[in-house]
Amino acid sequence: MNEQTGAAIAAILNGNATDGDKELVNQWIKEHPDDLKILDLLKDRSFHISTGNGEQFREKIFDRVQVKIAATESRRTIRLWQWVAAASVALLISVSAYFIVTTSSQPQHIIETKCPEGSRSTITLADGTKVELNSGSSISYPSRFTGKQRQVELSGEAFFDVTADKKKPFVVKAGGISIRVLGTHFNVKAYENEKQVFTTLLKGSVRIEIPSAKEQFFVLKPKP
Repeated sequence: MNEQTGAAIAAILNGNATDGDKELVNQWIKEHPDDLKILDLLKDRSFHISTGNGEQFREKIFDRVQVKIAATESRRTIRLWQWVAAASVALLISVSAYFIVTTSSQPQHIIETKCPEGSRSTITLADGTKVELNSGSSISYPSRFTGKQRQVELSGEAFFDVTADKKKPFVVKAGGISIRVLGTHFNVKAYENEKQVFTTLLKGSVRIEIPSAKEQFFVLKPKP
């Protein structure tokens, strides 16, 4: 599955898919009719699948991952609901963003890319990681990654195709949490007026860390 198809699936799961997204996913389904993991997930979201074989969608039901984090105004308490992800599911995260630049002996040049309402933008980071920004979204990132990890700030929604680097994890800082990966495909929805975190995994694994709760973290992986 390529980056564009993954982003289209994520848009359908999030309820903001365009006609082009739906057409792209239907074409992918016709070419991959045996991938029941994705098909069941799309069927559960009432997406019209034009394969003509409805029985295969009733044979298996796969778990979805949904991580929600809600914080009250008066207390810094966090509630987390986690469901184990099935393989080949898309990752959606709704968060407000806070960005911390990796410390370095040399000053970093921070780049901010904004995507206008009603459009999408695709960028490639210095490490080769590809990011597709959704409508009304923005991302801040250094012109080059130094130090022991690669950190970015997201506000809005984006699909990430992360370049693998075991020595330098990729970290999305957002809404008081950190999403840490080595190499994976996932979608992040992070609008400032929302206080929940939704996570859906497409490939690989992610570790969700909560800095406000000491040593508290959750690891999401597809089922074997």
